[in-house]
Amino acid sequence: MHHKMRNTIIIVLVVAMPLIASASGTTAADFLNINVSAYQASLGGAGSALSDDIAASYFNPAGLSNLEKPGVNFMHNLWYQDISYEFLGGAFPVGGKTTIAASAAYLHMGQIEGYNALNQSTGAISPHSLVGIVSFSRSISHSLSIGLSGKYITEKLDDVSATGYAFDLGAQFHFSDFSIGAVANNIGPKVKYETDSFSLPTSVSFGTAYSSFQLPVTILAGANVPFDGKTSFAAGLEYQMAGFMSLRSGYGGMGGDNASNSLNLGAGLNLAGINIDYAFNPGGDMGQTHFFSFTLSFGSSRQINFDNSQPVEITPAPAVISESDVESSPAAAVIDENSIKDDKLAKSTYVVCAGNFSDRESAEKQVEVLKRFGIKSKTEAQAEGKYRVTVTKTDNFDKAEKLQKKIISEGFNSTVDTE
Repeated sequence: MHHKMRNTIIIVLVVAMPLIASASGTTAADFLNINVSAYQASLGGAGSALSDDIAASYFNPAGLSNLEKPGVNFMHNLWYQDISYEFLGGAFPVGGKTTIAASAAYLHMGQIEGYNALNQSTGAISPHSLVGIVSFSRSISHSLSIGLSGKYITEKLDDVSATGYAFDLGAQFHFSDFSIGAVANNIGPKVKYETDSFSLPTSVSFGTAYSSFQLPVTILAGANVPFDGKTSFAAGLEYQMAGFMSLRSGYGGMGGDNASNSLNLGAGLNLAGINIDYAFNPGGDMGQTHFFSFTLSFGSSRQINFDNSQPVEITPAPAVISESDVESSPAAAVIDENSIKDDKLAKSTYVVCAGNFSDRESAEKQVEVLKRFGIKSKTEAQAEGKYRVTVTKTDNFDKAEKLQKKIISEGFNSTVDTE
């Protein structure tokens, strides 16, 4: 009897709810509300609208534009009882401004015993839910990106099945030390189960984050507005250690219908192009939940071309500085502050650089070294086959100058260019 009761609970919670409940307040494909990223789960969902890794294809496709290299991501979620949720995705930068991705999420619980209305065994059944996703993202400018995802959804319980279609539309905007994201998820027609039809779990999410170069901390906040429920809020905090390890915590579901989100904890490790993330949710009465995510990046960094860039005077490639050489390496680059300030009225974008290189491999090595010091940067293709390591772009000259001096203080070359 214990197994019968457990199986009944599982089916009602995950698959059969849309089949037996009234249409009021009930949606189809509720599994789409389950998190597919250990990183996002550890933050309580506070950063879902700001997702900028491969899992962005599930949360906010606009974030795919932030990817520097092709990669694959796998997530395994040990959910309640014997239920598991898997996510597999791949993303590929195309040119300097476009990223395409394909992913899938699969909710399953293996084989369980089925029973009819007379409590008679009907044999083993394998309830499951699946969504396949194709995503496209485009950088409109260095601060704005947009994205679109198309979804194919299918659910099956014994001899009852249903399919549906949906799309996500999102945008992200980055300025100064702040980021803002917004996305509409699961927009599509109702899904029909035999004779009844139910709406998809459509929602709109917003997020904001603050991350300063001077601080190893990122603060995030987000809100989710479901069309069929209460608005919920989340807040998260990430602390970066030594450039390759992160500790995270977040509180989600505040004010919403799902109190099981509550407090979340997690950690991340980045080693040689491999990201390993873990998240833990106490789960309350429903039991604990564990998330594991693995991301592998490979290939060369994308070559970003800005058509409206001003010509850059290429200087000899500085040597890549290792951590052991930092104290003895002089700050080699100094900018003409007066010429830049005089140009403020004519040009509005300042680019803080950490070197110009004659080949892409050297530029990418510099990006990796900077990362160890907690300095995020990326490689940009320039004129005559040269490559520039860009740390940030800003409309605030004082901020650019301050950041440049900070990079020089760490022993790296740095310049401020204009666009």
